[in-house]
Amino acid sequence: YVATGMNLVKAIDAVTGKIKWEYDPHTGEKAGNKLRSNWGTRGLSYWDGKIYIGTVDGRLIAIEAATGKELWSQLTVGPGDGRYISGAPRIFDGKIIIGHGGADSSNNRGYVTTYNAETGKQLWRFDPKTNRDYGKLACCDIVTRGVAAWKGRIYLATLDGRLIALDAKSGKRVWSVDTFEKSWPYTTTGAPRV
Repeated sequence: YVATGMNLVKAIDAVTGKIKWEYDPHTGEKAGNKLRSNWGTRGLSYWDGKIYIGTVDGRLIAIEAATGKELWSQLTVGPGDGRYISGAPRIFDGKIIIGHGGADSSNNRGYVTTYNAETGKQLWRFDPKTNRDYGKLACCDIVTRGVAAWKGRIYLATLDGRLIALDAKSGKRVWSVDTFEKSWPYTTTGAPRV
């Protein structure tokens, strides 16, 4: 499975190279001005016979891996708010978590949201309350590059240099630690790994 610009998803036979199906979420028609900030994707995820992708217009979509049929779609950001998704969703324990970008090009702060991977129902949202001015110094927003999941915890890096651990079931903060000197004018933009 591969995702290309405009969030087009293709299933390709690994033996023959033949395209089995294509899924087009019509991102170009729905994203509007968000295409000025970002037009591509950094990947997709697979879990239990489903492909998951975030779109530039802020949707999280589940696709049936065998057929390319859309199973559900959720708008994860406010309509017209300047947020977009470029990072690949992360899947853990039947849940899917996604962040977004946009602090560098709009008046937004970031958050992460977790959904039921089967139904698309929102389970929880966490806002680390990062000063949005950090987004102006970096390429992106909180967790636009992704999160890590391990042993019932979610780990995310924020643009103000914090590493935060959350309880995976509730989304409540477990701990937070500064990862660099606050006087240093750079931020943490990479996804943590455990």
